[in-house]
Amino acid sequence: MLMDPDDDLFPVPPPPVHRPAGPEDLAVTIAFTVVLVAAGVVLSFVAVLELMRVDACGPDPSVCDPTLAAATIWITPTATLVSIALVTVALVRRPGRLRRTWWVPVLGVAVTIGGFALASLLIVQALPVAS
Repeated sequence: MLMDPDDDLFPVPPPPVHRPAGPEDLAVTIAFTVVLVAAGVVLSFVAVLELMRVDACGPDPSVCDPTLAAATIWITPTATLVSIALVTVALVRRPGRLRRTWWVPVLGVAVTIGGFALASLLIVQALPVAS
């Protein structure tokens, strides 16, 4: 026949071989989780330090937006806590999966840094730059 299934013209590729996630993946995931927690603590503290620019408002409250400034204090810690929750879920579900989980805390660090950048931008908008 013209198109036999075992024709050498169109070979069928073998199925992909998945390497199971080993103990080194768990170690890297835990190490990146520690980095995530440390980054969250440090960046949350830096965001609080940025809020100390509220002194530049002086006696005239119309120069600043205190509501926006007060709301920014929760952005970085919330991003960190959500990321830690996702890492915890990934670690709990890890034994039944063959997939690697090291990327989850790395994504969490990126979310935390993004939350800090957003908080910093909002602080700049809420508080004037001291001259």
